[in-house]
Amino acid sequence: MISDPDYHVVCKWEELQLDDGEAQEDVQCLLEVEFDKIQKRYRAWLPDGWLPEECFYWIVGMADGHLGFTSFVLRFIGDKEYSDPDSQLKVCMKFLLSGVLSGINPLHTLDLLYCQILLDIPANDLPATMCILGYLIYTLLLVSVNEIVEFLDIDPGKFHCLFEWLHSVLHVPLTDAVDTHISFYHSSFSKFLRDPIHSSRFWVDEEVVTHDIPFQFLHLLEDHGKVFT
Repeated sequence: MISDPDYHVVCKWEELQLDDGEAQEDVQCLLEVEFDKIQKRYRAWLPDGWLPEECFYWIVGMADGHLGFTSFVLRFIGDKEYSDPDSQLKVCMKFLLSGVLSGINPLHTLDLLYCQILLDIPANDLPATMCILGYLIYTLLLVSVNEIVEFLDIDPGKFHCLFEWLHSVLHVPLTDAVDTHISFYHSSFSKFLRDPIHSSRFWVDEEVVTHDIPFQFLHLLEDHGKVFT
């Protein structure tokens, strides 16, 4: 319709502020609904009023109208793989409070939480996990669990063991849905991994990843007895 020369298009400019009243209300509403769901899911050991009011408003304040940050905090606290929202809340509050005391913004606090998630991965599993994350970030070749396990020649069960700590940052298909695509819940996690300043020891170097891919292909060709044509 707007490409029709007889249709007059009227445009106007409106600046949207993340920290305006409406965005803050959206954050508070989202937190209220999702914390209520978490409490009901774990009602056996989380009583009504489990979440301290001061924690709730700390999170509202730190989110500063940023729904992406809010969604990550909720996934982190309610992570079903941990099944311990009270402990997850304490970890989250530790980083939020440290962010306030350091005068950093919520996205920098997010970096600290991303680091904590990666630190929780067992040391023996971390290299393989970081390798797969590198492929997800820097290539378009590997988009599903099935493609990844075939390319790296690992067992699907092992793959899911590697990623059981990352369900708050990645959408990882269930074991019976290996053809489903893996995706980042929010681009801030992939940006974090690509930035050596933010990710420090967890930096995923593009040159290393792109250097490893041809050697992995050669390894697969050798193992499966294929030849170049």
